[in-house]
Amino acid sequence: MTKRSANESIKGYSYQFDHTVVAILECDQPDTTFVVEGIEDIDVDQNDLSTFVQCKYYEGTEYNHSVIKPAIIKMLRHFCELTTIKQGHVKYKIYGHFKSGQEKLKSNFTLDFLKESFLSHKKEGNTKFVHSELKLSDAQLEQFRQSLHIDLHARAFDDQRAHLTTKLLVQEVPDCTSVEDAQLFFYPSAATAILSLATQSDIENRRISKSKFIQKISTKEVVFNLWMQNSFDSDKYAKIIKKNHFAYKAIKRPKAARIFAIEIPPNFDLAKLSEVLTKLAISFSHKEHNRTPKKDRYCPYVLLRGISETDLITVKKRLHSEGLMFDDGYPFRGAEFCPKQIAKDPTEGNLYQLKLLSTEAEITVVFNLIENTTKKIYDFYITSRMSVDCQKISSSYDPISIEDPYFIAKIFK
Repeated sequence: MTKRSANESIKGYSYQFDHTVVAILECDQPDTTFVVEGIEDIDVDQNDLSTFVQCKYYEGTEYNHSVIKPAIIKMLRHFCELTTIKQGHVKYKIYGHFKSGQEKLKSNFTLDFLKESFLSHKKEGNTKFVHSELKLSDAQLEQFRQSLHIDLHARAFDDQRAHLTTKLLVQEVPDCTSVEDAQLFFYPSAATAILSLATQSDIENRRISKSKFIQKISTKEVVFNLWMQNSFDSDKYAKIIKKNHFAYKAIKRPKAARIFAIEIPPNFDLAKLSEVLTKLAISFSHKEHNRTPKKDRYCPYVLLRGISETDLITVKKRLHSEGLMFDDGYPFRGAEFCPKQIAKDPTEGNLYQLKLLSTEAEITVVFNLIENTTKKIYDFYITSRMSVDCQKISSSYDPISIEDPYFIAKIFK
């Protein structure tokens, strides 16, 4: 596959996923169910009517009947497999966008046109008809024709995306109160939800109602993956993460025991990692003033997951040389880890800006000593998350997938 065709395919999938979200949000019945990648791209079950929708996106291609012929034949074969009663309760829809040529297909095409343009094929030099092979009468074929709707004037890619992000999400999702919210959080969440449904092996796990879909996309976690990388650059994704996980209604950031668990690759850049840790220290430590109350002092905890003990010492040396005050829970050389020491808030005499943990086990011990304070874990992972046991000990656990740890600096720049 050429790069051009690969890009077109990716855009086609994105278009299909966007249209799935549009179809869900435009539905006026919250209990209507949708199946992603079911019989067709989207299957819709509403009351006693099932609608099977296939999306076609060819922005650089002129429309010809041959482009949608395979889809219509597939739909006809499915129609034939249904009982007579079921055939009266199904609809088929082709939703397509083309560069030109839409005038070739009349909206009220005849039964003969259906046969000649969509159901004929050549075999051994002779013209064959799919409906004849299926032994369908004209009456049965006419019933199929009436159940088939073809829309060749579908919105262009950018128009559909704009319709979704500037109108539908704001209009249909209670928690989405602005276009900015829609673009930075709810659209990525919706796209991820559709992708997650589409990749389920069991068709029943690809089924969702409008009400459950809205509930699903209103949750906090946004998964970053290769598909979303094609839709958002890293700066925009950084804004999504910041708005979703680190936006506070109050002017002053509330005090909390925050642990930033960061998965570190084998070959890391010491200077860049030091920049990330310094950024976290500055962003999540209290602002010291002449009369800062003791109760208002705090600083973040950091756990560098996957790093060797030797490399961790190298990181500590770097931070110390740069003048960053940190505590690692070891009061003197050769001492055992002292959780009581590291669990204490900074004081006027010891204005630590960072607390470095060495293992997940240390998190449990430290959190058990902290009282009357919200405990949060932000798990920046590349390949795997923290252990489930460690996730459960915090008041809130936010997994955030990243490509590399240096991306974190962009979030708080």
